[in-house]
Amino acid sequence: MKLLESIPFLFLSPFLCYKQRMLRASYVEVNVRVLRIAAVVVVVAVFLSGPAYAFKEGGQNCIKCHTLSEKDMIPMLEKVNLQGARILGIQMSPIKGLWEVAVENKNQKFVIYVDFSKKYIGPGPFIDYANKRDITRERNEQLNKDRKIDLSKLSLENALIVGKADAPIRVVVFTDPG
Repeated sequence: MKLLESIPFLFLSPFLCYKQRMLRASYVEVNVRVLRIAAVVVVVAVFLSGPAYAFKEGGQNCIKCHTLSEKDMIPMLEKVNLQGARILGIQMSPIKGLWEVAVENKNQKFVIYVDFSKKYIGPGPFIDYANKRDITRERNEQLNKDRKIDLSKLSLENALIVGKADAPIRVVVFTDPG
């Protein structure tokens, strides 16, 4: 008798499976629509909201709340393999939320940037694309201006000249024969 009772179910099972599949498909379709709408709302909200600052523009001096000292920097420099580095100066960077740290390591002077949370450190470069300026390069050149040699003041009377002496472009090579 049980076999006879299950016969109608066997005939209806493909229909029930189809019905369940259709319900599942419509449920997934509704979820996809909801996700798409949510994504559009999030994107619009992000683009319509302006930049977020802790204070109004020009309203608060960041140095009042955020500090970075040489004492804070030494462990950071050690973690990035700059143990022998000497800190030349620390100042606010032109980029909000970053400190600009001038460092000298193995006779090379350069700038690194540290965020206010003191979790992230990086060398740059930072580009002011609106004004087409490389902020990091300008600062590095400023730090190394005393290392540049004015070639017009360099005496070339004992120099070994290769090529034309009156060439428009000159390359000067320094060697240590000793």
